[in-house]
Amino acid sequence: MTPILCLVGVLGYRQTEVASGVAQVAIDQSIFDDVAWVAIWESELSQTS
Repeated sequence: MTPILCLVGVLGYRQTEVASGVAQVAIDQSIFDDVAWVAIWESELSQTS
């Protein structure tokens, strides 16, 4: 099983800074075989008829 770390929160609470630090530690200490960064932004979707 592959571990996945998700970091979520309200805009402006420094999630990117925390995620960057965690990713760098994971890379530096070879905690995982691979490290991937996926950024997802919430957007408002509207449904049209």
